[in-house]
Amino acid sequence: MARRSQTQRLNIWMNGLPVGYWEKARDGDRLSYFDKWLGDEQGRPLSLSMPFTPGNQTYRGDVVNAFFDNLLYR
Repeated sequence: MARRSQTQRLNIWMNGLPVGYWEKARDGDRLSYFDKWLGDEQGRPLSLSMPFTPGNQTYRGDVVNAFFDNLLYR
């Protein structure tokens, strides 16, 4: 029997537009922007600590955890 994925994924929206997704996995938190968001005239980073990067690199670890920890009530 196959195991279920331990990764939880939440899509992120801003002003009715899809921005990217946040994943919580065994190896830590990840945030990825959608390519379409990067090219949109309304596109902007969610945080100064997670700017758009060449190649649209995925953010991992403490920077992602700190952003959502300060944003969401747990």
